[in-house]
Amino acid sequence: AVAARRRAGNAHVGDDLPSLGGRLARRRAAWGRLRAGMWGPVGVATPVHVTSAARIGVLTSFCVPQASAIPGPVIGLEVTTRAPFTFDPWGVYPHLATSPCMLICGLQGSGKSFGTKVTMARLVEDLGRQVIVSSDPNGEWSALAEGFDGQVIHLGPGTGTVICPLDEGHRPAQVAPEDWRRAVDLRRSQALESIASILRSGALDDEERTVLDTAVEHMATGALTPTIAALVDWLDDPPTELTDRAGTDAPRRMSLVFTRLTRGPMAGMFDHHSTTALDPAAPMIAINTSGLGGAGDTVRQIAAACTSAWIDTTLRGRDGRWRVVVCEEGWDELRNPAQAQAMDDRIRLAGHLRCASVLIIHELKDVEIFGQAGSAHRGLVERVLSKCAIKVLYRQSSDCMDAVHRIAKPTSTAAELLLTLPQGQGIWCIGTTTPMWVQPLAGPTLAALINTDAGRTGR
Repeated sequence: AVAARRRAGNAHVGDDLPSLGGRLARRRAAWGRLRAGMWGPVGVATPVHVTSAARIGVLTSFCVPQASAIPGPVIGLEVTTRAPFTFDPWGVYPHLATSPCMLICGLQGSGKSFGTKVTMARLVEDLGRQVIVSSDPNGEWSALAEGFDGQVIHLGPGTGTVICPLDEGHRPAQVAPEDWRRAVDLRRSQALESIASILRSGALDDEERTVLDTAVEHMATGALTPTIAALVDWLDDPPTELTDRAGTDAPRRMSLVFTRLTRGPMAGMFDHHSTTALDPAAPMIAINTSGLGGAGDTVRQIAAACTSAWIDTTLRGRDGRWRVVVCEEGWDELRNPAQAQAMDDRIRLAGHLRCASVLIIHELKDVEIFGQAGSAHRGLVERVLSKCAIKVLYRQSSDCMDAVHRIAKPTSTAAELLLTLPQGQGIWCIGTTTPMWVQPLAGPTLAALINTDAGRTGR
């Protein structure tokens, strides 16, 4: 039939036709014309042919990321192209993003925990990164850490584990003693302010800050043992130099605040020297806080502040390892301004510390709990979230979209998908590149370690 049309076309189409019109006429004569087709090249019934996603990407640009492939292990598949999706937080720098830090958010049951665990497992197995999970409230990360022969630290009443947020750590050989001392003093000051502001549900005044600064100075000189228990004893009988500067009321108030860590439900967890240490050789470390379940928000926030300060001690040791610190309860890490500032410092120093921070949260609209729009604390929290250059968005509710647009800034196409994403699939927004629609994949061995659906499905 095609040959017949070609012969018929050659019989009726002459070479005296204009150049463009002649070519169109010859094509229509040879191949026929689409029924009710438009005049022009698109109206020609071209033969069946093969093309590529790269060529048709101009029609549906979302389908084809414009960025080059990211070096790293295979995490899963790009849903639109079925191509392997490879990723490494440090593989995006400097061409795709300016920071290796990640923000992962989505509704409960949307698959963010599964995707995060797959990503961390690949980084450990293929690249030798060390993963530290600062809080494992359900014990889910502990199973994965044990699967890698990693370290699990159980924290809670009756476990016998003590984590001291005032630990000095080990000074790197390349850091001068005076520089290390200043860094330790700063960490201790931030830790004490974070803990105090949580326990009293408010910021410290100038006199109270003077009390804590003086305590840190005494710790640096060896006059005060760097533990919470020793601090309480020191505050109960403050030196004259302190009362002359800050009065007698401020030390008494601070003593009452920190006494809550030495008596009651939190006693024995953060008040003495650490009874364990982070294993620098462990591929994955999980701090299991399931023993704190039901202890209340304050206890959980104190645990987050203390473990964060403890982990920072290891990070600033700068032993040459590349680490990923996963914050399973991201909002707890930002609960008060001092904690949020410490997290901001960690993200800002990601390259110096060789550390990628991963904040996992449920809904971005919950940022409203940190105050009204324009308040200092909320502004700091939103800056921390914005500095995470890698944002992985799982299914969102419609009332979250305003916060998603403001903080994550997805494309319009990606934003539409977020409302209907299937479980497990996420939109990866890396820097300013075209978002990628990713389905993480796990083999049977890994899936058995990270599957958390049993309690939901009843099987």
